Amino acid sequence: MRFLVVGMGRMGQSIVSRLVETKDYSITAIDPIFAQTENVLRVNSTITCHADIDALPVAETGFDVVLLAFKPQMFSAIAPQLRPFINKDTVVISIMAGIELKDIRRVLKNCGKPVRTMPNIAALVGYSSTSCYADNDVSKQERDLVNEIFTSVGSVNWLQEEEHIHLVTSVSGSGPAYFYAFCETLTKAAEEMGLPSQTAKNIVIDTFIGAAKLLESQKEGPEKLRHDVTSQGGTTEAALQVLLQPEGLPNISRLTTAAAVNRSKILAQSD
Repeated sequence: MRFLVVGMGRMGQSIVSRLVETKDYSITAIDPIFAQTENVLRVNSTITCHADIDALPVAETGFDVVLLAFKPQMFSAIAPQLRPFINKDTVVISIMAGIELKDIRRVLKNCGKPVRTMPNIAALVGYSSTSCYADNDVSKQERDLVNEIFTSVGSVNWLQEEEHIHLVTSVSGSGPAYFYAFCETLTKAAEEMGLPSQTAKNIVIDTFIGAAKLLESQKEGPEKLRHDVTSQGGTTEAALQVLLQPEGLPNISRLTTAAAVNRSKILAQSD
């Protein structure tokens, strides 16, 4: 499987680091910084790396998979240079937020079979929630290939409508930042009420890791587990009365989701 990845930032490296563990992929990478750095992944693998697209040999045509893993602002400049290396059967996977399938087809002159994906930062540790969308011209076999690539860094969900990518961007793409922000503010609150800084940090991290593992193992959903933790008249109930008041977490969740969705749509229109 001849695999070209354009952009070796954190997400590109996370995906490639899993794929190099199998002999099924012959990987070529394009990234100026990655090519010039004594990166552990590059040194200890058989990745062929080039600083730019112009350095690709003319013979390197017709990759089976091309992964577009660079910033969406660079799409219009970089994507046209990739046309000689994509044939009609190449699966072109984009992880760029805001770049729609119609834009990918337009810039690539309708060569290749584009698939939009939205992994998240947890790919770094193999726990990404990746959502995918493709048109009907992408076959089951090609979708299975996309599944194989992204299950290597976590779970995969296929969307029925491309429009839902905006919502996925808000929930799973931006969601980790919401979680980190909550951890940050809860840690600070514990510090302000007397806990040593490192103790507060450790307790918050361990508490949420444990809660996430329990949620994953029980498969009962967060509402059921929340009720299990909450004793009538107890400390958790007192805290939740503050957290779940109408202008509290429910409203904040709606507002943050809507803000991220709106921004995603604006980015798509600005290309």
